[in-house]
Amino acid sequence: NRLVGEVAHSVICLTPFLPWAHSHRRHHVHHNHKDRDYSHQWYVREEKDDLDPVYQAAHKLRLLQLPFNYLIYLLIGIPDGGHVIFYGRMWEGVSMKQKLDSAISVAVSVATAGTLWMNMGTADFTVVCMVPWMVLSWWLFM
Repeated sequence: NRLVGEVAHSVICLTPFLPWAHSHRRHHVHHNHKDRDYSHQWYVREEKDDLDPVYQAAHKLRLLQLPFNYLIYLLIGIPDGGHVIFYGRMWEGVSMKQKLDSAISVAVSVATAGTLWMNMGTADFTVVCMVPWMVLSWWLFM
């Protein structure tokens, strides 16, 4: 599972496998729970007007954000914690061993992206890697 996950996620999808698996498992444990579901910012439609103005604006502009949301989710960790830098509620109570193990997945993703970028150049890397990655992002957050 780990080897296939590292190849499929960390190398092909440029998404660190173990942090993704960690948040994905927690997401499914609390699926659709308003407060405890990881990976989503839920709100009740009737409470939409009571949301923070930043969230209201973000919701209205979500279609423009779609290509970038996955990168924001992975790096900044909104709403549950970072997948590249380990902070936030997703990492509360997680052992240092688990964080170090997850750091290997991050290193594999970063090394893969860096190697591809160096060998392909910026233009080819953008067309071959980042455009499909942005389409994946759009599909995940739609």
